[in-house]
Amino acid sequence: MATDIRILSIRIDDQGNSVDWTKLQEVIVQKTQRNKIFFKTSHLEEPYSNITLKQRLQPQHQPKKLYSQPPKIRKNKYEDLMSLNESVLPVVRVSEYGDFYKSLPH
Repeated sequence: MATDIRILSIRIDDQGNSVDWTKLQEVIVQKTQRNKIFFKTSHLEEPYSNITLKQRLQPQHQPKKLYSQPPKIRKNKYEDLMSLNESVLPVVRVSEYGDFYKSLPH
């Protein structure tokens, strides 16, 4: 897919800055803006840089699902996730996300 849309040939972002693909640390692709890729090269950067793709993804380029149902995780991993969710100072603070972790098959 990356070859079809020639993404690695893009060397300049929309702001005119050079893009080094090996230094990307965060990448966001939004459903509402499928022809854009937002990225950061440092977690300390505040605004995301973005790249506008020349051609949009066609339906035949959509990735296929890897699993028909969520894969099971090991019991000890599930328990670690629950400890992050239910500790005195929980790492996962949004209840919607906590519910997701609680529902993982294990």
